[in-house]
Amino acid sequence: MQSAKALDKRKSRAETLLRVENLNVHYRTRRGLVKSVRNVNFELRRRENLAVIGESGSGKTTLGLSLVRLLPRSAEFTANRLEYTGNEQPLDITSCSEETIRQWRWKEVAIVFQAALSAFNPVLRIADQFSDTARAHGIRDKAVIESRALELLELVQLDPKRVLNAYPHELSGGMRQRVLIALALLLEPKVLILDEPTTALDILTQRIVIDLLRKLKEELDLSMIIISHDLSLAAELADRVATMYAGQFVEFGSVNEIFYEPRHPYTQGLISGVPKVQGNMEGLSSIPGSPPDLIDLPPGCKFHERCQYATAICSQKEPTEELIGKNGSEHILSCLRWREINDAAAHH
Repeated sequence: MQSAKALDKRKSRAETLLRVENLNVHYRTRRGLVKSVRNVNFELRRRENLAVIGESGSGKTTLGLSLVRLLPRSAEFTANRLEYTGNEQPLDITSCSEETIRQWRWKEVAIVFQAALSAFNPVLRIADQFSDTARAHGIRDKAVIESRALELLELVQLDPKRVLNAYPHELSGGMRQRVLIALALLLEPKVLILDEPTTALDILTQRIVIDLLRKLKEELDLSMIIISHDLSLAAELADRVATMYAGQFVEFGSVNEIFYEPRHPYTQGLISGVPKVQGNMEGLSSIPGSPPDLIDLPPGCKFHERCQYATAICSQKEPTEELIGKNGSEHILSCLRWREINDAAAHH
């Protein structure tokens, strides 16, 4: 009979698809190292949507690319653990061969890139792009490929016959975005990474994409990592949310904790800059200043130069991750003064 500890371990493995510990990505440039991702830790669970939010340049896209090892040659990548546990045998993504990663990528974890038009080969019809992806993973039967493509294009609410015969430039932005999602689902992955899935789309098309992603999660049993600076997208789709600043997660928690009880001044600043559906604009405020230079990061807390609550200690000591959640909550925060800040806010 298995021990309770062994059963808990099996249950944990069954519920977790991706484990990330101390992930770092630096880019080599003439000026020095661009520290795009620093000491990132998280787990992605089955049927979970994880949103990564933050300003442009905070390292969100680099994080997404690093999870599937699609970084450029100028990147230096390290991690204590980057492990995919969606199969019976866990896969160590940091040490396996390029060929193993190439077969694993798209079959287990797929990515929908930012800027849909740039993600396609402009001189190939959509049907050929489906065929190329399938053949790269050993699927040669044209009838099987076409049947799967038709099924997926219908699933994303497009006219399959018209779309398959079209070139990328002949499709609208919203159509291209949905074709990219369909293409990412071709090999039935368990995890879908979406980089700014609603950027540059009009508000009606954004609604179509959001409803589609919600539907796909339920019908296909997907887990998603949604990378976005659009807080409304994260609020609608995410189960848990990570706030990223200067390459680091500064706050991590459930969607309710992040949007209704934000503790980090940066998260609070992002949320206070979002206009409400009802009411006037008087409560809106923006975060002063600009994100730091990732080559020459400031000492101490990387947010202290823009933080209204910063004191001398904030410029001297860098905060570490602290579990602040109660009753089993996994609310994690990196802030030296969060208790004083929130006590003062509650008193006010």
